[in-house]
Amino acid sequence: MTVARRRRLVDLARRRTIILASMAAVGVPAMALAPLAARADGQSPTFTAEYVSTSIGGGEPFVIYSKATGNLIYSGHEGTTHIDKNFVTTPGSSCDIQTASGFICSYDNHVNDWYSTDNGKTWTRSLDSPINTGFSDPSLTEDAAGNVYNTGIDLANDALFLSADGGKSFVTGTPQCSQGDRPWLAGGTAGEVFLGTDLELGTHTVFKGFVEPGATPGGNQQLTIVCSKSGISHGAAATSSGIGSPMAYDSRDDSLIEPIRGAGKIGIGVLPKASSAFGSDPSQTPTGAFVDRMDSGLKTSFFDAIQDSLAISQGSDNTIYVVWATGDRDPAGKNGCGSYSPVSGGTLGKATLLPNKVMMAWTGDEGLTWSAPVEVAGPDTTGGTTMVWPWVTAGAAGNVSVAWFQADQSTDPDCDSAALLPNGRATNWTLQVANVFGATDPATAYPPASVNAIPNFDGSHKNGVFHVGGICQSGTTCAATGQDRRLGDYFTNALDKDGCVMVATTDTQLVDPVTGTGYSTGRPLFVHQSGGNSLTTGLPCGAPTVGVPEAPLGIALPLGGLVLAGAFVAAGRIRRRGPVPA
Repeated sequence: MTVARRRRLVDLARRRTIILASMAAVGVPAMALAPLAARADGQSPTFTAEYVSTSIGGGEPFVIYSKATGNLIYSGHEGTTHIDKNFVTTPGSSCDIQTASGFICSYDNHVNDWYSTDNGKTWTRSLDSPINTGFSDPSLTEDAAGNVYNTGIDLANDALFLSADGGKSFVTGTPQCSQGDRPWLAGGTAGEVFLGTDLELGTHTVFKGFVEPGATPGGNQQLTIVCSKSGISHGAAATSSGIGSPMAYDSRDDSLIEPIRGAGKIGIGVLPKASSAFGSDPSQTPTGAFVDRMDSGLKTSFFDAIQDSLAISQGSDNTIYVVWATGDRDPAGKNGCGSYSPVSGGTLGKATLLPNKVMMAWTGDEGLTWSAPVEVAGPDTTGGTTMVWPWVTAGAAGNVSVAWFQADQSTDPDCDSAALLPNGRATNWTLQVANVFGATDPATAYPPASVNAIPNFDGSHKNGVFHVGGICQSGTTCAATGQDRRLGDYFTNALDKDGCVMVATTDTQLVDPVTGTGYSTGRPLFVHQSGGNSLTTGLPCGAPTVGVPEAPLGIALPLGGLVLAGAFVAAGRIRRRGPVPA
């Protein structure tokens, strides 16, 4: 290389460094100068996986990215009712005296919470208040002010609590926002959160949480949460009918959205002007009602062998996506679970569950009109297996990621019916993820390619298997029947700061080093997209980026232009300083 060419390369590198540094200083990323619409180049996503904790439970987990702080926040079930009775005598399942960890000695009647300041590389336990009791059913969300909310129940209360520091502490809250089961949250405007819960079997009611400043005895100010004294009923969203999805809040028109189902159809319920419906006083009676919008063309069978996960997500263009799993049966066969349990015995007798599908539909006008259902995965792409608990998260216009648990054979999950047949074997379960670019174009986007998302990161996950055997869905009775309920009832996915996919799932592959047997509770696993394209920017995941600004580009770019102009002047001055030493 000639001296002149070397000087030019060094000069260009210096100018590029100054420009990028100047852009970062005002929060303007390099990618902001290019279109933010995602692009698909056919590259399949790749993932990494690590345990959030190897010692305590984490069923029904959530993970979210806090826009206010940049932290990742993870929460899971404490493990009280998510157990496999066959493993309760495992030493590590009860208590490890040396580390003060394990199911029994770490139990405090509170969902487990963690936060990460390095994009999921390491996790730290959050500081939780013992007042906000509830070991089950977490549901993370963030409001417009950056308050992160969570909930937990102990079968007698729905606690509601918040973190104002990106998940580092959840000390503010109320232990009794309502009394119910399966609460879901949706953050609203600053200091506002909505909680939907089933007060009784077959019912559903939505309450509002108000965040207020309160004085302590020492005169200091701290936040408090007060819940509305009464709520708005929405029976079509009762989770006892098999729905498993949190709500969504649309800040553009102040509407609250919940998934609904009935008579073999799916749809959404919309509460217009949700904030004003509850007013500003927790004691006042809320007004307004949900408007249920189902399309007659969305008739489908649902997976009756396991709790249906009817999940929704809202993209940047206001498109709402709904996913579900089908569950047709063959009445000529009798290989379904029936009344079988390992403890009481019994025989297979229910109609045989057929290989099923994961389906999706969407609406761009809050349910007034719907797309035709599309097949995300089915027998043609899976080879004829069982799929459960699809979940969806959305990014830029038309880009979604759908995740589900997939068996390696057709089985009734509740008792793993395939394993009970002559010469049968236990079912292996993997986590599948399909990133769909241009999801609203059925002519080109389907069927999307899915990937087995869990690598064999520790030697215990060959072929991506994270669970083996049945998945009991009989609630607290699973422990009495001796069935495996360690996975809980659902898992979740979300997007990180760069629009790359995160999945929170329970894992049952760890074994006790003393006995060589599995633990009685599952462990929280964090799965993170490390390759392939982002669902928001289209840029490669895992590559160093400055980050997408939270402020609108129309505001950021003019300021960035002033700084960039100075950067170009500075770069020019570097060039005139003289020759670069050879």
